[in-house]
Amino acid sequence: MDLANRLDAASRSIAVWTLAIIGLIIAVSITILLLLARSHGQLLRSAEIAGDYHLASTVRAATIERHLRKAERQVKRRPDGTTLAGTDPRGAPVLSRIVYLLEHEMNALAESQRLYADPSFDAPLRRLYVQCDRLAHEVATHRATNDAEMIVARLDSIRLRLGQFRGLHWNAYLAHDSSAARAAGWRRFSLLSIIVAAAGLIPIVIATRQIIATMRERQVTDRRRRLLQAELDHRVKNNLAAVLSLSSQTVRTSSSLHEFDEAFTGRIVAMARTHEALARTTWSGIDLARAASLTLASHLDAVPPRITIEGASVSLPARAAMPMCLVLHELATNAVKHGAIAVPGGRVSVSWETHEGIVHLSWVEQGGPAVSEPRTFGLGTQLIEGFVRHELRGEVAIDYRPEGLVCRIALPLTTTAASVGGSDAATQTESTEPRPSALKADAFLEISEVAAGRPGRVA
Repeated sequence: MDLANRLDAASRSIAVWTLAIIGLIIAVSITILLLLARSHGQLLRSAEIAGDYHLASTVRAATIERHLRKAERQVKRRPDGTTLAGTDPRGAPVLSRIVYLLEHEMNALAESQRLYADPSFDAPLRRLYVQCDRLAHEVATHRATNDAEMIVARLDSIRLRLGQFRGLHWNAYLAHDSSAARAAGWRRFSLLSIIVAAAGLIPIVIATRQIIATMRERQVTDRRRRLLQAELDHRVKNNLAAVLSLSSQTVRTSSSLHEFDEAFTGRIVAMARTHEALARTTWSGIDLARAASLTLASHLDAVPPRITIEGASVSLPARAAMPMCLVLHELATNAVKHGAIAVPGGRVSVSWETHEGIVHLSWVEQGGPAVSEPRTFGLGTQLIEGFVRHELRGEVAIDYRPEGLVCRIALPLTTTAASVGGSDAATQTESTEPRPSALKADAFLEISEVAAGRPGRVA
C-alpha cells in the first residue's frame, strides 16, 4: 500500500508540474503576441506619418518651383550687360511678392517636415529658408533691383537648395516605402505567430486532456485493485475458516480415517469447483444451473444420467454460490450412500422455479431403497439446514417419504445478497473499505455448533 501511495503522489506531482509548464508556455506566448502587436502598431503609425509628410512635401515643393519660375520671368537681362528688374516698372514689388510667397511656402514646408522626425532635413531646409528670407529683404528695400544677376544667382541658389531637398525628400519617400514594407512584413509575421501559437496550443490541450483522463483511469484502477485485494483477503480468510470448520466436524462424525478422507475431500472439491467458476466471472455471481452442474458433474456424466437438472435462469450472488453448492453436494453425498443413487435404478430430479421473488428448489429422489426418518441426524443434514437458514436466510424442509427423499428449499432472491453480506465486491466501485472478514467465519462456526448438537448463535 505504501508503494501505491508513493505512485499516486508521484503521478499527482508530475501532473501538477506538467500543468505549470503548460501555463508558463501559454503566458510566454501571450506576452510575445502582445509585444508583436505593439511593434506592429508603432510601425503602422510611423508609416502613416511618413505618408502624410510625403503628400504635403510634394505639394509644397511643386508650389516653390512654380514661384521660382515666375520670379525668373520677372528678371530680364539686356545684351549690353545692364540689368533691369523686369520689363514691368513694378518689378521690385512683384519680386517682393514672389519672395514673400517663397517664404510662406518654405515655412509651410519646414512645418510639414516636422511631422517626420528626421534631423537630416533640418540643415538644408534652414539654409533654404535663410536664402529666401535674405532675398525677400533685399528686394523689399530695393537694394537688389539694379542687380539682376544677383537676383538670378539667388534664385538659382534657391533652386539648387530645392533640388537638394528633393533628393532628401526622395530618400524619405523610400524610407516610407521600406517602413510600410517592414510593417507589412511584421503584419505577416504577427499573423504567422498567432497561427503557430494556436497550432502549438492544440497539442497542449490534447495532452492535458489525456493526462487528466489517464489520472482518472489510474485512480479508478487503483480503487478497484485495493477493493479486490481486500476482497481476496476476505475470501481467503473465509475459505480457511470454512475448511477448518468442515475438517473439525468431519473428524468428529467419521468412524474411520477412510470415511473422513472421503467426506472431507468431497466437500473441499465442491468448494474448489465453485471457487474456480466464480473466479472466471470475476466474482460477479454464477447461474444456479451452472452451479448445480459443477457440483453434480460426476453423476451427470453417467450413462444414463442419474441426476437431471431443470429450471429457469437464476443468478446467484458470489456469496450465495458457495453455500448453495455445498448444500447440493451434501444432498448428492447422502443420495449416493443411502438414497436413490445407491441402487442402479434410482434417479434424482433437481428443479426450481421462481415465484414472487423467491426461488423454490426441489430435490426429489425416486427408485431408491425405502426411506424412513432417521432417529439421529448426521453432519450432512445438519450442514444443509445450517447453510440454508444461516447463510442463505432461507427455509428448508426434508420429507423422508418411503418412495424417496424430498428436500424443498426456498431462497428469497431480494434478500439473498443482503443476508450474505451485501453485493459482491467486484461490482462495487463506491466503497474502498473492506468488509469484516469474520462474517462468513461466524456463519460456519454457527453451523458447526448446530452440527455438534449445541445451540447456535443468532446473528
